Amino acid sequence: MSTKRLIRRFLLAASSVVLLGGVIWFIGVVAILRDAAPSPIPLPPNPVAESLAADETAAPQLPPPPRPIASSPPARVIAESIDVDAPVITLGLDNRNIPEVPDDIWTKNTGGASARQVIAWYGFSEMPGQGDNAVFAAHVTWDKQPAVFSELTKLRAGDLIRVQTEAGDELRYEVSKNVVVDPNDPDSVRYLFSTGEEMLTLITCGGVFQADPSLPYGGSYTDRSVVQAKPLQGSVPTARAG
Repeated sequence: MSTKRLIRRFLLAASSVVLLGGVIWFIGVVAILRDAAPSPIPLPPNPVAESLAADETAAPQLPPPPRPIASSPPARVIAESIDVDAPVITLGLDNRNIPEVPDDIWTKNTGGASARQVIAWYGFSEMPGQGDNAVFAAHVTWDKQPAVFSELTKLRAGDLIRVQTEAGDELRYEVSKNVVVDPNDPDSVRYLFSTGEEMLTLITCGGVFQADPSLPYGGSYTDRSVVQAKPLQGSVPTARAG
């Protein structure tokens, strides 16, 4: 074999080895880049962020602000211990700034039940569940018959009173006070005012009926019976069954 041919073969073989080696190297690099996850570059510490995170961890977790537990007018009052389960109407003050009372003219004009059977919630007081004094009133007698609050004085501390709202919530209270007051005592009107806490106040007439034809209903009672009730411990509004 001539010297020139030997040199040519050597060069071809050498170039093939170089090319094959280059291909192997390229495939190897691609495999490494594809399979090996790059190491993350460590960031320098951020003392401000770390301090804020530490403060958030150490800060006390404040409870959410209290929400009203009911936001619609009362529809019924139920006191099973004295057989009360009556609808509620909303009344206010008359033109003499005296609290109105249910009467048959008012209830008939609104398609309601007899005044003997309804309980008035005074719209100038707080709505039940709003964190203050919700005042209700009803008759002890009407048209010479026992009315819805005829047994109010028999309520005792711990007795349950339920208020159902137009929205279907039910608020539960337990009796805390049952007193008799003189309506002529200026201090007695405090039961109509704000208490600064969730409270249910039920009022009716008591004592002795004194006839007086000059009065709108032919007379008046000597006393007023007042029952107050506080929210039942742990009570929350629940959807009314049915």
